[in-house]
Amino acid sequence: MLHFTCYSAVFGSILLLPLAAFGSGGPGGGGSDSYDVVLYSQSLAEQRDAVTAILENPQKYVPRIQQSLRDYPRLLRTDPTAAKRAVYISALLRDPSFPPILVKSLGSPEVLDDCIYACPVVFALTIQAYFGGWKLPTNLDSQLTTVGDLKAAIDYMPRISLKSGTIDDVVQGPGVEKHRKEIAGKTEEELIRLAGPMTSSGETRTFAAYALETSVSGSKNRIELYLLALNDFEDASSEYREAVYQSIFRAELATRQESPADSGPIYVGLIEDDRRELTLLAQGHNLPGHNLDDPVPSRNVVPYFVKNGARCEPIRELNQNLKWTIAFDGKNLG
Repeated sequence: MLHFTCYSAVFGSILLLPLAAFGSGGPGGGGSDSYDVVLYSQSLAEQRDAVTAILENPQKYVPRIQQSLRDYPRLLRTDPTAAKRAVYISALLRDPSFPPILVKSLGSPEVLDDCIYACPVVFALTIQAYFGGWKLPTNLDSQLTTVGDLKAAIDYMPRISLKSGTIDDVVQGPGVEKHRKEIAGKTEEELIRLAGPMTSSGETRTFAAYALETSVSGSKNRIELYLLALNDFEDASSEYREAVYQSIFRAELATRQESPADSGPIYVGLIEDDRRELTLLAQGHNLPGHNLDDPVPSRNVVPYFVKNGARCEPIRELNQNLKWTIAFDGKNLG
């Protein structure tokens, strides 16, 4: 996206930071676990360790994330930082149960107000749709701005390129020259540090994020980019947040290209037949209305596992139509 910036001297002097107690722990303090740390800690190191722990055992946290997503509109009023962090973690984990919950909030007044500019819900659903195999429901209210933004974001994804550019490709104005020396020649890791919460100037963070938006070409810092999202801040039109989102999209696209076999989730199911019907057919009896060349009437495919990247997890809920490939004894039967 191309931005034109003309920053006043006030920009960057104030950052809106979480009000939770410094370090790990939730509002009540004590007894915190990795999910509490992700939601409430201001320590980047603690957040990084917590995200790693969640990724190592995602199913342990899925029910709590589901509840946070159900409560998202309310949490936007009472604890917006924790609310948005829950959505970002849902995008990173990509459990198939998350989108049906999130999509229900698209018409919420709180979410509509938050999504005037780039917002976590549209970002997370875009990730789920393009990288997680989720299908956009056809019955969404097209009059909602959130639905229009989501469709536009999904349609835009195939046009993202990993070709490296310059900051001038996405932003113009006097602010570019002011910060050019500050970001010129920086590695991706250095830009991430500069865009992160340890940098006190919001303006500097934003221009570092602009540079990332045009330069991320691999997946090695994907988690670090999500940590930038966890620690986003409010500016006039969510320019910082939008630049971080574009950087994450590039990292996710690089992940797909680097591991084409893992470009999307693989669902594993078992074919289940009614044994009574099979017995009757084996004894030479036909079933009413059944053609002997067709499967038995009560045959079902029961989803059991989903392989997403390197993780293989039990399926808790599957709300989409799938085309199955039948395999037996290591052979693809079509």
